Formats: sequence, structure tokens, C-alpha cells
Amino acid sequence: MKEKATIYLGTPRKLCFNVWAMEQITKKFGSLEDAEEKMTAESISANPEEGINTIIEMMVILINAEILRHNAAIKAGIETGEALPEFDLSKQEIKLFWKMEDFKRCKVIIMESMEEGYSSEIPKDEDVPEDEVLREIDNEKNVKSRGAS
Repeated sequence: MKEKATIYLGTPRKLCFNVWAMEQITKKFGSLEDAEEKMTAESISANPEEGINTIIEMMVILINAEILRHNAAIKAGIETGEALPEFDLSKQEIKLFWKMEDFKRCKVIIMESMEEGYSSEIPKDEDVPEDEVLREIDNEKNVKSRGAS
């Protein structure tokens, strides 16, 4: 499994683009496309404050999506560890910690996280090698069921 997109804000923060995150982004920005548009270089040049705030808001949603997913997985017994508190730094606090390089890198990480969110963890049939023993058992059952008909 590929390592989740991670940014560093005090400590490493993993991002997760899942259905919950998509719903939050859509509520906040109207659509994923609108949010992505506000993060383009042209949009940031035209309205830097809006672009910076969009990137920060997207980042916070994706960090919290990973935290909530992690906490739910612990509760369900799928993962081990301790539940994590939601990420709650304000926009102003994040702006105080960020250097320009951090800001530029965050845009890339957000897009990587969204790409990961669209990929499936469930292998496709062509990606899974055929189990020879299972195929033989199925063939034997098919032969027996044809003989019984």
C-alpha cells in the first residue's frame, strides 16, 4: 500500500481524500472543481488571500479526514493505536508557521492526496493471480453438477 500524502506542520500530518472529505470540500467551495480552480497559480496571483485561504482550508479538511478515518478504524478494531484529536490550528496560526516553500509544497500534496483518494485499494480481477487449487475445486464441482443433471 502506498504511503499517504504527508505534510509537515509541527509534526508530520497525513492527508486523506475520502467521501467525507469530498462532502466537506463541496459544502465549503460548491464543488471540487471550484476548490481546485482557486488553488491555481493564476487564481492565486489574481487573489492571493483567497488562494492561500483555500489551500489552508483544503489542507485542514484532508488532515481531519485522515484523523477521523484513523479514529474510526481504531474503534472498529481495524487499526491499533490511540485516537487522535482533530487538527484545529487557525488559518492565522498556520500562516505564521508556514514559509513560502511550505505553502507551495502543500498545493502539490493536496493534489496527490486527491489522486490517492480516487484510486482503489481493492485489487481488480486482472491484478489478482488465479488460485490454482480453487480453480481445480470449482472445476470438480462443475463436473459433478453436470453429471447430476
